[in-house]
Amino acid sequence: MDELATLEVSAEGETTTTPDVEVPADGEFRILMQSLEDDNKSQDGEWVQLAEELPESAPTSSNPVDDEGESLYGQPLSVKEAAEKMPPGGGGLIYTATLIPDDFFKDQKLAKLVGKGILNSERTAIKPRRPSLAVRSSNFFQSLTKVGPRYIFSGILNGWPGLTCLEVLELEKKGKIVGVWHKVWNAKEDGAKGLPLKNPEGKTVHRVVLRCAPWSSQGWSKDSPGFAFWYEAQKRERPEMSYGTNMLRTVEDSICTHIHMVSHRYAVKRENPRDLLTYHSVCLLEWDHGKYTTVAETAYLNGIGGFKGKSNFYADKDQPRTKLYDTMPAEMILPWRTNLAEIRCYDVEAKNLDEFWSYLKKYEGNHQRRT
Repeated sequence: MDELATLEVSAEGETTTTPDVEVPADGEFRILMQSLEDDNKSQDGEWVQLAEELPESAPTSSNPVDDEGESLYGQPLSVKEAAEKMPPGGGGLIYTATLIPDDFFKDQKLAKLVGKGILNSERTAIKPRRPSLAVRSSNFFQSLTKVGPRYIFSGILNGWPGLTCLEVLELEKKGKIVGVWHKVWNAKEDGAKGLPLKNPEGKTVHRVVLRCAPWSSQGWSKDSPGFAFWYEAQKRERPEMSYGTNMLRTVEDSICTHIHMVSHRYAVKRENPRDLLTYHSVCLLEWDHGKYTTVAETAYLNGIGGFKGKSNFYADKDQPRTKLYDTMPAEMILPWRTNLAEIRCYDVEAKNLDEFWSYLKKYEGNHQRRT
């Protein structure tokens, strides 16, 4: 199941998967999905599933986030720590993760049953940082802490630095019919009765429904709510990233003199009729200081963090590691969500509209970034 899907429960207790939003594979979504295909071609066999330490997060990141997509399992938090990081209550973002039985890594016939793009080409390890999360069943259950009737996962799930502490809401068993899952354990019912959550041994694929902290539906951290970020790339000392309400304290106090709306199409090798009608619009802000301009846009939540900080508005987008990515704190590196949005503000080198258009012209064409 994709982590962006909703769960529908029948009277018989069966759970089916239905997409939250029907998203056409165009625009930014096409770029994000293409990045997965590129990973499949170039990085098979290079993924590592264990990390030595958990990267720390901060409002602004001076230490670059690990780029290998390393996961961390088997080092659960203490009861006190888990209770502090994951308070009870609703409101947090929901994810699902597929639990792959250990036997699947010993039997190639079983491994072939795993969905496309989840395992490496040898089918010996799980690829990290996939939009549809997956984890070895044993690794997951070795990372749980029981806090009263609740079970809390801690570590780094599927290599995503932003998925470090989640509560288990439900364990489900894959049904024989495609898209149908059967409830095995539920926190509200079974957990409340004191029934334990157990590792389902055997050769059947299971999945867990997980909830992030209650504040996670309001922003990337509890102390700075708001899914908006400002990348101050033109600072003299070094580029800086701020997000949420912290932007009000860190961004320079300048006066905007002009606002322009700029629209473009995303470049594709062969345009279909839909591509010809699909435009992405941004606002270009000119400032009284005249040193640079700012691009403001809305797009998929975590589309930049989940895409390794690659933005069309910077020349280093095609480099292995971008300066934008270096400034992003760990809590912003998460799977993208096509049913939610974020506001992005980028300070760019262009000092006015004419210079900005000149920059865009450099990357114009079907094999470039825009058309």
